[in-house]
Amino acid sequence: MSVKIILKKIILIFSILFFLGTSLIGCDKVRQLFIERFDKLKEEQLSSESSKDIILNETAESNASSQIDKDSPPGETVNSTSAVSSEPAPDSEATAETSKREDINEILDLELQRKYFTLGVESFEEKNYVIAEFYLNKIKYSYNILADHVLYYLAKSQLVQEKYELTEENYLKLKINYPESIFAEKANLEYADLFFIRQDYLTSEINYENFIKNFPQSELLPYSLYQLAVCMEKNSKFISAFENYKRIWLEYPENEFASNAYSSIERLAGDKIIDTFIPTNDNLYSRGEKFYNLYRYESAIAEFTKILDSDSTSNLPAELHAKTLFKTGMCYLNLRDYSKSRDFLLSCYGKFPLSSYADDSLYFLGRAETSLGREDSAIDYYDKVVKNFPASNYSDDALYRTGRIYFLRDEIDKAKAYYQQIINQYPDGDKAQDAYWEVGWIEYRIGDYSAAKNTFSDMVSRFKGSQISTAAHFWKAKSYKKLGETQEAVNIYKEIIAGKSYSYYTFASIKELEEMQVSPDFTSVNREAMPYNPEISEVLPEVYKDIENNYTDSGSGNEDLKFSHIDKVKELLLLEFYLSADREIEAASKEFEEDNMGILQISTLYLWAKDYVNSQKIIAKYYSKLNSGLNSPYRDYFYYLLYPYGYKEYVDRYSSEFDIDPLFVLAVIREESRFNPEAGSYAGALGLMQIIPGTGKSIANDLEIKNYTNDILYDPETSIKMGTYYLKRQMDNFSQ
Repeated sequence: MSVKIILKKIILIFSILFFLGTSLIGCDKVRQLFIERFDKLKEEQLSSESSKDIILNETAESNASSQIDKDSPPGETVNSTSAVSSEPAPDSEATAETSKREDINEILDLELQRKYFTLGVESFEEKNYVIAEFYLNKIKYSYNILADHVLYYLAKSQLVQEKYELTEENYLKLKINYPESIFAEKANLEYADLFFIRQDYLTSEINYENFIKNFPQSELLPYSLYQLAVCMEKNSKFISAFENYKRIWLEYPENEFASNAYSSIERLAGDKIIDTFIPTNDNLYSRGEKFYNLYRYESAIAEFTKILDSDSTSNLPAELHAKTLFKTGMCYLNLRDYSKSRDFLLSCYGKFPLSSYADDSLYFLGRAETSLGREDSAIDYYDKVVKNFPASNYSDDALYRTGRIYFLRDEIDKAKAYYQQIINQYPDGDKAQDAYWEVGWIEYRIGDYSAAKNTFSDMVSRFKGSQISTAAHFWKAKSYKKLGETQEAVNIYKEIIAGKSYSYYTFASIKELEEMQVSPDFTSVNREAMPYNPEISEVLPEVYKDIENNYTDSGSGNEDLKFSHIDKVKELLLLEFYLSADREIEAASKEFEEDNMGILQISTLYLWAKDYVNSQKIIAKYYSKLNSGLNSPYRDYFYYLLYPYGYKEYVDRYSSEFDIDPLFVLAVIREESRFNPEAGSYAGALGLMQIIPGTGKSIANDLEIKNYTNDILYDPETSIKMGTYYLKRQMDNFSQ
């Protein structure tokens, strides 16, 4: 293996460390690590020949007489790990600096452009950067529909190879020509990184500042701030460096660069370059609140405790003292340490009974006492919220929780009184729906069907168009039936069915009519509107006319031709680059959410990209609008998108293997995880079918799945296989 190849391996190691966000204290440390790795690899190379080289040499010999692709450089070998078997690839010594303009005529063919793009990206992902560069250079000037994708992968491939001038050229072209690209953020940051690597700290400082200005919401902001601070140190701008280190520590306490930033501050102070930094109590509270909002309660408690344990507690501003006590109590409440939570919340209310946190403290004291089994004490705290702070956001919640305590004690009259108080005093509150439902259900349960009918009738009119309205309508019909007003009940059941919501209440209404020996006028969902129908574009032309890929030309030779995010989505879906397509869909979604057809189109594109989570999310977001604004067959299609046949291959395979209805499996997946393979629950259930790890281990033993770990529950196929097996076993156990 040549020194050049050794260098490439070192560069690869460096790039992984650098671009995955490894905490870098500064350039000197990076260079030292780089040198150490180089020496180690060099020693390994001198001691023995790599087996990979032997294999490559054998491959070259065996293919010496094979047909050489006319576009392949001389002396190339076939590498099975980086290219399609029929496509020769350049060896590691091949050079492909830039595509020449005269090559364009050879790659005007769209299918060849797609082939080269696929080979280039696949080679990049396999870390075969020389090969990736070769193929991407071939289409740099011609595959315009995905030009920004080509430029990004090309620049990254060249960066890893230390081809800095070419890297700079391609990043700059991407930045200038494609400011709306999904790669714009990364390209701008990596452009700054390029100058950092080259130790041009003045230029990198300027570019990091530009990145921070242009991408203020970026998740990579802490990294860019840290790199900016390092550059400023190198440029002897120590006060500015300190301010950026401090900003990271204060605004991004959870980030991996926060501790490094604080260490840098201490180093600067230790070297007498800046004054010693002593965080204020406001600084500490800000950090604690950020940890709290990220559910990192132990870290939040650590910050709040520094405030409460300080010698100057008596001099704390009342507002800061109150909110620190309250937030500490809330941390313990969320950690289910209810006794400690109670202590801090009680301290907050006791010391600051008129603060803006007083009503909050009383309400959550009630929650803590309930969890500790002290229900009477909880009721007292809830009553104080309503009495002392009637305008509080928690007043209706306090009434509702009091009603629940009495309901569970079977003190129905008291429970109803509290629910009714919510309806009377807080009709626009977020507990009004629940209160109406509880009152109606209590009235129905105790046999006061006339009152129940009136309550459910009020719900129907008050919450018209919502899902709770349909439920109330159904129970209104049930109340009429109990009162002997059969025709009124029949009319309501028919009205629910005619609404075609296809919800539980649609089918419950059908069953009620059948029991009353009344024939329901029910039309099932139009199966032609099923997304997997081969003729779907003819059934739903308004959805499919703009999203199907009908391109026969990628815009070759016309660099001024502009392509939208949707154009790129279509192309990427055709190539089965689903993750990239997903990002393009996200970038395009705002353009399409203005009307119902656009919403259906975006959901469809997500479905094609196998992103079932976002496909459903956008439908759920506009549920009421779509439900009321669509007619058949588009409304039928809306239901199919709301209940997708996700992971069809796996569902069909394992439902057949374990002899269970695939629709039952789909129903479990949708309700348990909404098709999110990374879903988790408070109970510890994981994956699509929400399998408890202990149960998962038992299932794995039954199915002879080797090397079980909890992580395999996040794999869609494994989760569906194990979950389907378990469902069938449970159904057999209960003779269903």
